[in-house]
Amino acid sequence: IIMSTCVFNQMQGGRLPVRMLAAFGVTDETFAVYTTTANAPRTPRYFFSMALCSYLSWALGSWLGAIATGLLPPLITAALGISLYAMFIGLLMPGLHGNGRLAALVVLTALCNTVLCNVVQLDSGWSMILSTLGCAALGSFFVTPNAAGEENSHAEQIPYTAMTALVFPGVFSVDANPVLGVVGAAVAGGLAWKKCPIIVCVLAAVAVEAVMLLVQGSGMLWSVVVVAG
Repeated sequence: IIMSTCVFNQMQGGRLPVRMLAAFGVTDETFAVYTTTANAPRTPRYFFSMALCSYLSWALGSWLGAIATGLLPPLITAALGISLYAMFIGLLMPGLHGNGRLAALVVLTALCNTVLCNVVQLDSGWSMILSTLGCAALGSFFVTPNAAGEENSHAEQIPYTAMTALVFPGVFSVDANPVLGVVGAAVAGGLAWKKCPIIVCVLAAVAVEAVMLLVQGSGMLWSVVVVAG
């Protein structure tokens, strides 16, 4: 509901029923791309085109995944668990360039959602809602994400807080060892900060995850972490 409302409010042109239908078709991925892509057309036609491409990609990916499941080694299958988080991080990081306040809001949202989920042990859905809306409302008092430096309503912070809540604390559960998720997220974030393409961020995170799983399987991971520390 939060994401659909955000997309609905950003959409320009089109009759009300068309905009409502477009908002109804919002998913995590289309929301992230639509709300964070700079200078993208905010029209129903653009959103429907993007949603159609996403749907066809999911359908094709599901079909290929069903075939590849029996072909890929378990190591690669396990490493792919980081891919969705890496994608969201790749979409999130470029918007933080030159805006320390927005970066602080992202960190605050990650901490808030992690505490609500893991410490308070609130239902993950409710914790995401509270973190997304609460931190976005707070951010409206001190964050200016647009280039013109104009103050924004809390609705304009929601894409950043929502994507952050989608990543944290879920990325810590990619493997029983939370270090793997942290390192994978750091790799994706570092490359995204350097403005590498999202596919590069995802593939690099998966590759690093696979290497760490391989090292962990050989019983060397914790010794590596200790030595590095």
